[in-house]
Amino acid sequence: MATLDILNRACESLMLNQRDFWLAAGMLDVSFETGRSRKLPPKSAIELLQQVLGANDLFKQLKLGVNGNLGRILTEQNPTTDMKFDEYRGSIKPDIQIFSPDRRDTVAEVKAVYCMTEDKFYGRCGHGVCDDRDKLVALRTDPTVANRFQIIFFLELPNYHYPSGCSYAPTWEHHEARHSYFKHERIARQYQAVLSGIIEHPAWPGDPPRVVPLVLPTPEILQRLNRWFADKDHIYRPDDNRWSFDASAQLAGAAVGCAIWSY
Repeated sequence: MATLDILNRACESLMLNQRDFWLAAGMLDVSFETGRSRKLPPKSAIELLQQVLGANDLFKQLKLGVNGNLGRILTEQNPTTDMKFDEYRGSIKPDIQIFSPDRRDTVAEVKAVYCMTEDKFYGRCGHGVCDDRDKLVALRTDPTVANRFQIIFFLELPNYHYPSGCSYAPTWEHHEARHSYFKHERIARQYQAVLSGIIEHPAWPGDPPRVVPLVLPTPEILQRLNRWFADKDHIYRPDDNRWSFDASAQLAGAAVGCAIWSY
């Protein structure tokens, strides 16, 4: 199997089979690229959400992040292939290394963006989308590297809104209304932000990215999500007490996307 096929097969699996991971990442407003964001909500809030969704391994998935979950899937799907992964930024570079018997290896970098990803992270800020692209292009002169891929995941929850308020006990940090933080709300806009700095078009699936709708949970779980969001002792205290969260409406239209570039 060609290396690009190995990667896109794993990316498809991550999008299709881990709905709860992507919905939770969207609701918690963290990209969970590595699972160690400074914006990570308290463990107690994530554990409550895990119980609501009935996903026994959700906390583990969020701690792994996109990189760690993708690495796990690649390992499961290709048990005889020698690979290394950078689950946490800085420990192993690049994010994915796939070793071949002829010592002509494959390297890949992974990024995850969503509606609140700041513009600087689409460009060159030391660890932005374009920084990963430049790093891979520089490896064209390395005779030991046969393939160089950049994987970018996109996430949208177009109907998800909440007013200003305070989130998560015990610190109860105040924030503005969700829409005030939007940079590129929809996947199409996120993709265009990527293309503003990367001149190449994806090798997979082509143009536009592969997009997978996030099917809504059952009505029972949606009602549990409403109660989770309304928990003023642990989760959220809106400035506007008249506002209430409606999971069936606000999670409608959620989707995750992916594209892979080859350099």
